[in-house]
Amino acid sequence: MARQFSDYMSVEFDANEEICLKMSVKAEHQPESVLIINTFLNNILELSIQDMMSNER
Repeated sequence: MARQFSDYMSVEFDANEEICLKMSVKAEHQPESVLIINTFLNNILELSIQDMMSNER
């Protein structure tokens, strides 16, 4: 997912004892930063739901 958004933002993920997600929108896309981050998170949520539904079948 992060690769699809690499033109707009960088994403770092760490899952040791806690899950940490760091998202940084590139300076030239700051005016749209809320939309970019919301879209990214919605896509992750949709993929998670699809994965859960597939596992229930």
